[in-house]
Amino acid sequence: MAGTEVTLRFPPDLAEQLHVLAVASNHSVEDLVVSHLRAALARGWPAEQPTAGGAGSPRPLQRRDSEALHLTTCLALDRSGRVSLYRHGSSGAGGSGDSAADGGGGSAAAGTDALYRSESAAMYLSAPIISLVEGLLTDETTVGQALRHGDFGLGTLNKLDGELVVLDGVVYQQAASGACRVVGPDEKTPFMSLTFWKPEKAWQVQLEMPASGPLQHASLCSQLECSLPSGNIFYAMRVHGRFRRLRLRSVRKQQVDRPLRRVAEDQAEFEIGETAGTLIGFWSPHFVGFSLTLPGFHFHFLADDKQRGGHVLESELMEGEAWVQPLYNLASGMPHTEAWRGADLSRDPAEDLVAAE
Repeated sequence: MAGTEVTLRFPPDLAEQLHVLAVASNHSVEDLVVSHLRAALARGWPAEQPTAGGAGSPRPLQRRDSEALHLTTCLALDRSGRVSLYRHGSSGAGGSGDSAADGGGGSAAAGTDALYRSESAAMYLSAPIISLVEGLLTDETTVGQALRHGDFGLGTLNKLDGELVVLDGVVYQQAASGACRVVGPDEKTPFMSLTFWKPEKAWQVQLEMPASGPLQHASLCSQLECSLPSGNIFYAMRVHGRFRRLRLRSVRKQQVDRPLRRVAEDQAEFEIGETAGTLIGFWSPHFVGFSLTLPGFHFHFLADDKQRGGHVLESELMEGEAWVQPLYNLASGMPHTEAWRGADLSRDPAEDLVAAE
């Protein structure tokens, strides 16, 4: 590794965040950072490879690097959504790390911070979830319109006609029977939660699987939550693996608008045996309350065969991988209906939403 220079640049005030984590983990700040760099170097990072800027140009952090550096990356994302992590070859042709980072290296500068310079993806809500809580189950927003804001997420169709999963830009409906179908762009939705899934922005959570059996859903959520560097932003979450069992639910299509709490009394619950599939979901900060979206975790499931799925109540993961993507921006639409414009939304929806979930 002779001649290789690795530079970490953290946003202002991150030292305090590092110190808090170091104390909690009984490590020094230096040990915390260096141990993750060593892990990356042991796996062959940074590898010599050609770049647009030629020999010596900074190489952007790759996804395989973020697997080894996920903790360091998370810490940086907590403050500003970017980390400067790059290297120079032994020839030194790209100049010093500072000059490249500051834009003096031509195409080399374009590569620096490539992973985190672009804007973070946003959590997009087609409508506040309070609309469903209060029984406003119909909107004029089409699925195609909602998909302008993301290719990953969940939701429902008008009249609460089943559960929706959005994976890789395709929308699947899980009906009350548990059967799945692809949803057309002209179908209408009263609520969808979406983002653009960006693998290069996500980090992998190293799941600790119990020796005694599958990882239960509550434990999975606990491990995911422990990996979050801040409780004050949104996160998209994707868990793919083999499950021993899942308990799911899907709501039945309503003939008339009625509050979500009453709808939930008649929801369909069912179990799926051993299967491979993906949990698609979000974690939302608690300060959003219960009016915009559901605080904490919200997961839907889609089997790999695309034939089964639903809202997740319980899961038992035998093996799998979990990925988390931070979302620093929030955007929400509003229902385009007279019912929404005239509704009294002054009461706290928390009790009803918790009961429905």
